[in-house]
This record gives sequence, C-alpha cells and structure tokens, in this order.
Amino acid sequence: MVGDKNYLILQMKMLGELPENLIILEATRKYHFAKPYPEFLAIYHALKHAGIEFDLIYGAAMWHILLQHQSNIVGDILYVHSGGLRGNASMLDRYKKAKNMSDLGGRNFRQTTHIRA
Repeated sequence: MVGDKNYLILQMKMLGELPENLIILEATRKYHFAKPYPEFLAIYHALKHAGIEFDLIYGAAMWHILLQHQSNIVGDILYVHSGGLRGNASMLDRYKKAKNMSDLGGRNFRQTTHIRA
C-alpha cells in the first residue's frame, strides 16, 4: 500500500473538508505494492467462490484490512468497486510463479478465509 494513515488524511484534505464520521482502517502490518501475499490470494478465491470478483492489488488489500476490523464495524458495509479486473490475469501469474518462493515466507496458499455475510 502506498503511504499511511497520515498521508491519506493529508491527500484527502487537499480535496476538501473531511467528514466527521470518517474512519480509516489500518493494516496490522505494512504491505508492498503489487507483491503477492498468500492472505490476499486466499481472500480473492473465497470471494470469487461467493460470486464476487475484485482486483488483486487494491481490492485484495482492502478486503484483508476490512476483515481484520470486521468485529469492530457496526452497520452495513457498502463496497464500491471502482477498478478494473484486467490486471488479475498477470497478477495470478505472479502468484503461480511465486508459489514456492521464499518471498512469500513459505506460507500456505490454501489458507482459509472466513467471510461473514
């Protein structure tokens, strides 16, 4: 992901006043842009199996962070997918090539992701 919470707030303020009810969910760790992460791939497959497809770069990170904070969110969640899916083919190729590489930390790609409806 690019930047952090403070950088995001700075960028948003350049566009106008921030809403009072704005809540920014933060990741529990830093992620590098477009790097394959097993947890992102697990979420991608779980949601695709449920009939939802999103991009593997921004969407996967967003869903991962959202699910980390799911128990603290009150009310409905509306996700507006504003990106494309064309990059998924090349990103899935990167996951296949990296499957046994050390840059994924040897973590299992078949991790289970639980998504509350």
